[in-house]
Amino acid sequence: TYDPANFSGLPDYVNWLHSNGMKFITILDPAIDSEEPNYSVYAEGQRDNIWIKWPTRRNVQYSETGNRNMVGYVWPD
Repeated sequence: TYDPANFSGLPDYVNWLHSNGMKFITILDPAIDSEEPNYSVYAEGQRDNIWIKWPTRRNVQYSETGNRNMVGYVWPD
């Protein structure tokens, strides 16, 4: 889904791209910093339990997270 109020022209734009031989590809980057102290975005996510989850029987990060929250690394050390 998308926000039709803030992106009201999106369907027309996608149609224009397609009619000009181009593709429309969405890229999601849901990563946020989970180690920054007092980071309100992370705290609100924790409070509302909004994270992308591992399937119950395939949680390969449980030993790291202690829960089903999916953790990804986007920047090198």
